[in-house]
Amino acid sequence: MVDYTNILTKIVQNVASLLPLRIVHDYQQGVRWTNGVSGPTLKPGVHGFLPLFQKIVVYNATEGPIDLGTQTLSSRENGTYMFRSELVYRVFDAQRYVTTIGDEDTDSLIRTKGRLVFATHISRLSKDHDIFGQRESLEDSVKDALNKYFDPRGILISNFGISEMGELDRIFHLTGMRDPTNDYRTVNSF
Repeated sequence: MVDYTNILTKIVQNVASLLPLRIVHDYQQGVRWTNGVSGPTLKPGVHGFLPLFQKIVVYNATEGPIDLGTQTLSSRENGTYMFRSELVYRVFDAQRYVTTIGDEDTDSLIRTKGRLVFATHISRLSKDHDIFGQRESLEDSVKDALNKYFDPRGILISNFGISEMGELDRIFHLTGMRDPTNDYRTVNSF
């Protein structure tokens, strides 16, 4: 006996894919392209298009966490520190996102820029700055700098956090590990 429900389901799916309609779900945004030019951002709903002249590209607009990994950074006068940080982002304007970033690996781009901005902020700290005491202000300034860069690209950094931080000299002293920034080799002079 033939299962007609399975065959009927396949036929309906194939016919639906031929219709000039795209569904944009609540967690998505879309962009309608007409002759290679991007149009406005499409909000959730059903959107029609002309198959020969237009296409609709749908993007996920949910928040995504990115682990920036562990970084060993030096401030101007304070010494060397080890940090582990992460951030959360979301696409808030698909039209700006697709025209500025396009098909690039978004996570990789945000990770690289996040690590660079964070390293820049740490390197600018003076000797009087208490890194451990002003952790929240450091996180806020990094988040603001990232939003300044990504806002024109349709991406919002909703959170930046430092999950681990420590002074490298103290970490090596407590663990007994060798400090990779110092060269302990002895030079024989004859």
